[in-house]
Amino acid sequence: KGMEDNHAHFPDKIFETKTAVSEGALVAVHSLMRFHPAHPGVAVVHVFRFEGDKIAEFWDVAQVLPDESPNQNGPL
Repeated sequence: KGMEDNHAHFPDKIFETKTAVSEGALVAVHSLMRFHPAHPGVAVVHVFRFEGDKIAEFWDVAQVLPDESPNQNGPL
């Protein structure tokens, strides 16, 4: 339901996975999310803990990307 509501608010959202790492029951996914093509973006990390084939725990952190980055390749 939450994902459906989010899609209704941001139908042009772009979600680009940059890196995914797993170790045992833990999975971390680092992504770039933009609410529309011209949006500068938000760096997002989702962390999941699985029990069997079900998500037992979920955490996420996000950082709005700055307009300018000192990194010549951008912040991601």
